[in-house]
Amino acid sequence: MILRPVAKETAGGQEASARNKEEKEANKVLVELEKMDVSTAEFDRRPAGFEKAVIDHAEHEEREEFPAILRDCSEDKRRSMGTKLQMTEKIAPTHPHPGVGGSSAAQWVVGPFASLVDRTKDLLKSAAG
Repeated sequence: MILRPVAKETAGGQEASARNKEEKEANKVLVELEKMDVSTAEFDRRPAGFEKAVIDHAEHEEREEFPAILRDCSEDKRRSMGTKLQMTEKIAPTHPHPGVGGSSAAQWVVGPFASLVDRTKDLLKSAAG
């Protein structure tokens, strides 16, 4: 929501699009993992591939996006992005939502409602458990 639109301008649309696609896929895997029985063999196998995908994603961010942002954005712009990120994290959903993963616009529109629903479910679950 904060980084990717700036990365699109600095690192290029193709780079930003590739990272968005990876994040969308990661959200799908997280939903699957959240629904799995942790005692199954499938649950033991599934995280290994997911871990590799997350590491590859982070490496691309560190090699492509972050250097471009450091090169092309002023310190004030980067500080502003950091402040926005910290504020956004406080109201972010607590569960994956694959329908909005990889789309900054969808995250801005759906995120606050999804966060409210997630946090209500979390509260009810902890009260019942």
